[in-house]
Amino acid sequence: MTSTGYLRWGVIGAGKIARTMVSDMLGAGVAVTAVAARDLDRAQEFATELGLAKAYGSYLELVSDPDIDVVYIATPQAMHRDNARLAIEHGKHVLVEKAFALNATQASDVRAAAKAAGVLRKRQCGRASCRCT
Repeated sequence: MTSTGYLRWGVIGAGKIARTMVSDMLGAGVAVTAVAARDLDRAQEFATELGLAKAYGSYLELVSDPDIDVVYIATPQAMHRDNARLAIEHGKHVLVEKAFALNATQASDVRAAAKAAGVLRKRQCGRASCRCT
């Protein structure tokens, strides 16, 4: 957490949905500081476009960063559980793009991992009328 009490966010995934969400977050004053993509060039392009301080070419690098408190996961749905588990296992809170997981078993797995690690996990809804769980 920053000295002013703001949580520091990192982003896993550098696609269109992540770009829209991060732009909105930055516009609302959220401290988004880093992005990771499987391709470092793509992460650097994303970071440069949105003014983020750090770009990583692996998800492990991002979740290992001690300056990140929360990870927004915006990868393809088939990767959500594994990416959420990676972040949780590194002590990060997670916000997962919808769909949260491919099935109830995966969702329960993430929920249990977050509870065991003492971190929060939520899913992104994309609209104000959606009730997030």
